[in-house]
Amino acid sequence: MKNKEMKVKAMSMAVAMSMVVGLCPSTIFAATGSQTAKDGTYTKTAHVTRTEDDSDDEWEEYDVEVSLKVEDGKFSEITVTPKEGYDEGNASYFNKAYSKTKGFKTKLEGQAATEDTINSWDTVSGATRTSDAIKKAALEAIQSAPVAGGRQLPLTQQSWSQQSQRLRN
Repeated sequence: MKNKEMKVKAMSMAVAMSMVVGLCPSTIFAATGSQTAKDGTYTKTAHVTRTEDDSDDEWEEYDVEVSLKVEDGKFSEITVTPKEGYDEGNASYFNKAYSKTKGFKTKLEGQAATEDTINSWDTVSGATRTSDAIKKAALEAIQSAPVAGGRQLPLTQQSWSQQSQRLRN
């Protein structure tokens, strides 16, 4: 009798812990460091901000949206879209940071879909503020992705009831 009570108490504790984990932010299951992101598309936006060091008036602050498509553990498609505040004065900086020789898309597409890969990209000289914003949005996007191969099975009331029933028998 005592053995069955212990099993029921252990099961109750497991149910309580699963509820607590369910309340945790999803970032605890996110791909970080060298962990590969699960296949899917992850999108975030960041703001390109001027600093005191910016002496020219050729560009204005604006937003960039970064979309990372992950297939087979690699960045299969990277899209960076200028958003609110963007104008033609920003075009040369945007193009340098996005698609030119050292640009984000050019350097990272086809590479491992990890936070470390994004962190390894150096900002582009002459487009530092845009590069910083693209990198920030990309990091937030990859950090929102679940880890590839991670087992995050939802716990249902029925599965817990079945397990409890087996322990009682």
